[in-house]
Amino acid sequence: MAVGTVGWVLNGLKAAEFVHDKGAKKGRRLVHYRKLLELAR
Repeated sequence: MAVGTVGWVLNGLKAAEFVHDKGAKKGRRLVHYRKLLELAR
């Protein structure tokens, strides 16, 4: 996966509320991962 693609994927996950950004020191947290996995089936 290209480096530029990662930004697009993370922004899409944030928009869909699958990733919560907790700031520079705490980083990102994946939430609703089971729902995300169900969508991937």
